[in-house]
Amino acid sequence: MPNPQIVLSKPLALPHELNLITIRNVFLLSIIISTATMLYSVSEMRGVFADGSNYIVHILASEDFYLLEPARKLVQLLQQSLVILGIRSGVTGLPTFGRLFTLGTLGWPIILTYSCWMILPREEKGWIIGPLINLVGLCPMTSLAAIGEGMIASCLLWIIFFLVLFRTRNIWGAIFTISLTALGAVTHESAAIFFVGIAAIAILRMRDSSGVERLTQFAISAAAIWSACYLISVILHPRDPVNLGDFLIGILALAFCDLLPRLSSHIRVVPT
Repeated sequence: MPNPQIVLSKPLALPHELNLITIRNVFLLSIIISTATMLYSVSEMRGVFADGSNYIVHILASEDFYLLEPARKLVQLLQQSLVILGIRSGVTGLPTFGRLFTLGTLGWPIILTYSCWMILPREEKGWIIGPLINLVGLCPMTSLAAIGEGMIASCLLWIIFFLVLFRTRNIWGAIFTISLTALGAVTHESAAIFFVGIAAIAILRMRDSSGVERLTQFAISAAAIWSACYLISVILHPRDPVNLGDFLIGILALAFCDLLPRLSSHIRVVPT
């Protein structure tokens, strides 16, 4: 009979295949639950809430994309793509446009999170916990205002991160990684710090690589620096000067009271 003390003192290590099956099941369950809640939101036209209706009106008036924020163009293209497809297909009902817009705003995070799973190598599937926490734990906190670009942007950043870590050893993976890193300049202004980190990772990898791999890491670092610099320039010189305080508060998590004095200075009291 085995000694219980010896048995219990041994570390519990599950076989690799069992770990992979567990991770895959958790991933699939999370995707199913997220898809179900997304479809309910689509039926209720959640995307029309807050600024969503303003975007829909502008899109329908021009029958083209309404790209308001220069640092979020890629995200807004994805958000509005289904509405534009509906216009091109002859859709005319406003409720249908509301549902298409909601499907674009809340559906893309699920598609992009699933893409993270496909990008990860088999032995690195455990990294999916990051995108899953983002999808299941963080995105629902902001999904009431589905127009918020942060949900899609955060999923894009996970994809870029995984591409940089795992998919730069073949030519097509390297080209795709470099291209998407450069497009990071039009994801979200708060991603500036993220791209500084990506540039640092690529520069550190250059020290231990040679030839084509070193050239790839150099190109990734250059693309990341470009994205970071552009996003910082948008923060410092925003489309609307009022947004400068919002950007800085969003990035640095400053106290709300810091914004109040500046807001009050722009408010005029009108006698009645």
